Amino acid sequence: MPNFTNKCPVCEHEKFDIIGQLNEKNPPVSIPDGSAIVSCNHCDLIYVSPMPHWSKEDYAKLYDATYFTHLASEENKNWLNMRENVIPKKRFEIIKSHLKTDKRKLLEVGAGEFAFMCCYMAKEGWEITAQEPGEAFHEKLQKINGLKIETSDITELEGEYSVIFADSVLEHVPDPVAYYKRLAQLLTPGGVLYTVSPNERSTYNFLLNIMAKRKGASPSYIAPYKPPYHLTGFTKKSLQILAEKSGLTLASYKKAEDYMAFHALNSGKSAALKYPLALMYSLSQRVGLGTNGEALFVKGE
Repeated sequence: MPNFTNKCPVCEHEKFDIIGQLNEKNPPVSIPDGSAIVSCNHCDLIYVSPMPHWSKEDYAKLYDATYFTHLASEENKNWLNMRENVIPKKRFEIIKSHLKTDKRKLLEVGAGEFAFMCCYMAKEGWEITAQEPGEAFHEKLQKINGLKIETSDITELEGEYSVIFADSVLEHVPDPVAYYKRLAQLLTPGGVLYTVSPNERSTYNFLLNIMAKRKGASPSYIAPYKPPYHLTGFTKKSLQILAEKSGLTLASYKKAEDYMAFHALNSGKSAALKYPLALMYSLSQRVGLGTNGEALFVKGE
């Protein structure tokens, strides 16, 4: 059974605005009465209140072997190629411009069953480690050449890494301060922490929330009790606070490169629908309303 907390998990302020009540049908784990998606009045973090700190058994139920099935489907072949080759290369170019150490050790946090960044960095000659506590994903990870797999929780992990990469991971964490502090400790001086998490205040979510409100469904933010089970939605301000609490510097934050236009163009929708959608997503990305938030933190030398 999970434990629950009520303060903002980033800045610990107790005042918030309620965005919407949770109204899920047949959730995989029980939802406490009065649970809501809220926005912190101090750091603007979107989070679920009360915040569930799930047990190991709960996590095994939520993140089972079917969690990534959609990525490996035939219709996602082009997207899988982008995730394996194009996107890691772009992110590595950004990382290299901030890296101030010659060490070449990568830790990918919450690598899932694909470990995309590990696979790319191995081609660049890096020593690669994938942290993944979910047993359901270990079989596929074991097939990646040269990959060291760490099954411990990140707060228990040891070692020192020049780059730590976390894609779509930290929004699942109920206590982000503890995780960021531990990641900072694992970074070598001059190292880079690169995180990718959803921008909950995106055009895409705005449209989904209009639909959710019309249906009387839960608001389309973070989805703590249905896939993908996100508990927090970070903002630049909340990430800045996390950096300060963990002894890092937030060197860059952008809400771009979300590839929603790519998804629209590769969908099975008619041309009359997919081209206007792709244009809207492309424009949204340019003005900071894309679906991705990518943050780069550096550790002082």
